[in-house]
Amino acid sequence: DWLRKQGLPFAYAYVRENGDGKGSHVHILAHLPPGAQWGYQRSRRWLEGVCECSYAQGAIKTRRIRGTIGGRVVLPNLYAKNLGVVVGYVAKGAPQEFLEAMGIIRAHEPGGRIIGKRVGWSQNIGR
Repeated sequence: DWLRKQGLPFAYAYVRENGDGKGSHVHILAHLPPGAQWGYQRSRRWLEGVCECSYAQGAIKTRRIRGTIGGRVVLPNLYAKNLGVVVGYVAKGAPQEFLEAMGIIRAHEPGGRIIGKRVGWSQNIGR
């Protein structure tokens, strides 16, 4: 809603997992367009609104791909490589044939038992 009100596009993909020792959790890849600022407080308010609960310390772990706001512009090859690592990590639960077909060099890992939807993405990404 915050980006839409500014007339900015937003794209996302997510994967739910349920691992031994980690419990149920979700990995969300969110694309923020240039100029969009997303801070810690905004993340906390978003999570509290989604789960209708108080924030618990450590519930959100956020990282930029390539570590900097301008990473994809300043070092595009390194950014692309790091993006590939991130995509490989969240796709680890896909069948090995899919991983290989997509050029993802990673062994399949089970994502644990999930009731409901395991993966999703915004409509503007397409199939």
